[in-house]
Amino acid sequence: MVCESLLIVHRAGRFVVARAAANRFELTRTADGWKIQRRVTRALDGTPESRDLLALDR
Repeated sequence: MVCESLLIVHRAGRFVVARAAANRFELTRTADGWKIQRRVTRALDGTPESRDLLALDR
């Protein structure tokens, strides 16, 4: 599973995006339900690594 996340903070009377990231989760089903086996996070800063991580879900 791949998704994006935003950290939004309140500064000087307005809300701004402090950080944007791409996240890839690898899940495993256990007797207790789904668990995160591995998570990879890359900053969405225009680098090939973040774009490649988002492309893995296609």
